Amino acid sequence: MVAVCTAGGADAAEWLVRRGYALDWPRYSDGYYAPAQAKARAAKSGIWIGSFEQPWDWRKRMTVQ
Repeated sequence: MVAVCTAGGADAAEWLVRRGYALDWPRYSDGYYAPAQAKARAAKSGIWIGSFEQPWDWRKRMTVQ
């Protein structure tokens, strides 16, 4: 089940993605959080300060081995 969680009227996932603490996962969001992620990435916020492998890509690679 996928749901939108809010606190005080704010979308918790959007808040996390915008600050670089989480990623937009288009498989479930249909790209809804992509603009927030683009802003975080451009600002090098949170995880965007360095490089990393997207978690779903890592999981896919690990299950193939």
